[in-house]
Parts: sequence; C-alpha cells; structure tokens
Amino acid sequence: MTYKAAFNDRQRELHSVTAILANVAARRAQWATASKVVVIALGAFAATKSAADQLLGATSHIAMVTYTLLGLVIATVAGLEAAFKNEVTAAELRILAAAGQSTVRQVDSRWQRDIGGVAGQERVEAALKLIELQEKTAKPGVNITLEVRQLVQSDQIYAAYKRIYRRLTSYSLFRERIARATSFKAADHQGCQQS
Repeated sequence: MTYKAAFNDRQRELHSVTAILANVAARRAQWATASKVVVIALGAFAATKSAADQLLGATSHIAMVTYTLLGLVIATVAGLEAAFKNEVTAAELRILAAAGQSTVRQVDSRWQRDIGGVAGQERVEAALKLIELQEKTAKPGVNITLEVRQLVQSDQIYAAYKRIYRRLTSYSLFRERIARATSFKAADHQGCQQS
C-alpha cells in the first residue's frame, strides 16, 4: 500500500468519524433538550398539587396516584440526565468533531504544500508526518471502528510470524542453554564442596 493510499484511507476514515461524532452529538443534544423540557413541564404540573388537593380533596386517590407517578417520571428523567450527562457529552463530541474536521482540512492542505512538489525520501518522511498527525486526532475514550482493511499481504504476515517464531525458539534455546550451563556449574560447585 502506498503512502498516498494510506493517506487517503485515513482521510476517509477521519471524515467518517467526524460525521459519526457530529451525528451522535446532535442526538445527545436533542435528548438533553427533551429531558429539560420534560422536567420543566412536569415540574410545573407537579406545582399544581395543592390546587388539585383543594379541588379533589386531600385524600383523593386519583390525585395521589397521578402526582406520585408524575414525581417518579421527573425523578427518572432527571436521574438519567444526571447519569448520562447528555448536554456535556454533546458539547465534548461537537468539539471532537470540529477538531477532526479541522485536521482533515489541515492534512489536505499540508499534503499539497509539503508533499506535492517533493520527491524521494523527503516525500516519504513528509507523508509519515502527516499520517502521524492523522493518528493524533483520535482522543482517548472514543472508540469508533469503521472498517478493518488489509494492511499487509498474507504472505508478509506469514513471513513476519515465521521470523517471530524463529526468534522465540532461538530465545528459548538460548535460555535452555543458559539453564543447563548454570545447573552444571551449580552441580560442579556442590561437588567441589562435598570433596
């Protein structure tokens, strides 16, 4: 895979992540707004309890059940908002989406400026710096999987596994040789002390 292809793949991914974050931020903001409206409207209705008590009587079962359910809904909606912090999360996701979009534009501009007229090793180094810039845009706590693409050919993966296996087995053999050598030295040392 060429650096240009890797660059383009990451730009598409970053753009997709930005769109996803913006959509999630919009939904979270809508839920935050809806929960505020529900709490305010039902809270205003709950304030009419004393008027309902005078109208229906203080011992009215209808008023008691209605206002109990109303209080339960208010507490549930307020508790969910406090637990999930939709308003704060929406703001943070908007900031993250804006940073992603800014990075997409910045990297596009830098590609044209830094890589467009350069050749050879300088081009490769400039491309790697831009790919690193794309990597830095992701923030901890946001995990969005878009697609899994093949980064290397399967024969390269097999060759890499083969090299790792050889290194591990040679390391294991090395450790065994050291263990045998130290056990022989320990046995010789014990034999010398017994004589």
